[in-house]
Amino acid sequence: MATEIEAQRADRANRVTWALLAALSLVTLCWLPFSTISLAPLSLLFPTAVGAALTVGARYYAGWRNEPRLSNALDCTGQMVVFLVFGALLSYQVATLGFPFQDRAFHAADLSLGLDWLAYLKAVDERPWLGALFTFAYASFMPQAIVLITVLSFSGEGTRIRVVVLAMMIAGLFTILISGFLPAMAMFVHLGLSPADYPNLNPAASFVHVADMAGLRSGAPFRLDLMRAEGIITFPSYHAALGMLLLIGPATSRWVRWPFWFLNLTMIAATPIDGGHYFIDVAAGLGIAVASYFLARRLILGAPPVLHSHGLVAGGEIQAAS
Repeated sequence: MATEIEAQRADRANRVTWALLAALSLVTLCWLPFSTISLAPLSLLFPTAVGAALTVGARYYAGWRNEPRLSNALDCTGQMVVFLVFGALLSYQVATLGFPFQDRAFHAADLSLGLDWLAYLKAVDERPWLGALFTFAYASFMPQAIVLITVLSFSGEGTRIRVVVLAMMIAGLFTILISGFLPAMAMFVHLGLSPADYPNLNPAASFVHVADMAGLRSGAPFRLDLMRAEGIITFPSYHAALGMLLLIGPATSRWVRWPFWFLNLTMIAATPIDGGHYFIDVAAGLGIAVASYFLARRLILGAPPVLHSHGLVAGGEIQAAS
């Protein structure tokens, strides 16, 4: 019975996730001829082909070999590959809309909350070991995603990882769309800083987006290689959203729970420095992550989680409360 329920949930998750991916690909490809962006074709075709191959493999292991755990791992990996490539394309397309930068408003919001970004930068710069740890954690999303998909899939938590993967996509879409209407260049640019202002640090993404943002907003033709696309979203922070979802995802796994919690709390703390994000970006990203997780649960399980005296009940299944 449990196996049948898992199979039904996997089928439902696939229908929902691929419908979302199909809509995303349709919108971005239909927008392309009307935008200033032209693509390096292989940068779109290669990762899409990889995602399709992983999906074919997932169908084979689910239907012919009866290996649902391997099928879950292949499905989730393939879906993430496809989302990342089309999500990157959409993030560049919305940047061409050219809405006014909101850096001044975001900075003012931080200050009104008593949050001093420059003081935070100075405190981290005075502790180079902390800066190195922040940079490592900030850059760890892809390895973490691969590890989490593998561990949860092969430990029999296929439904959980499918919820987390779908939540990552939903959160990504929210952050991309909001960023198009509320664009920003982030703190390092807004405050006119240079590496001399933080000599002990090497932030992962302080200025990498500047050239692309300027080109996208100039109205001139822009050639995009998706394999080299940069993270150009400031508000809300997708890194903060990912950090929150990578905290939630392994909550029931004794294998990766504690290292993931440490690493992703560090990632969230690193986001203002290594991503140049405003504190309000981080708060918005965390809120979007939580909302996206519960929406993904609803879409896959068909009912919101209910607290029970013996644990967390979701879709008729009692899970250990964490």
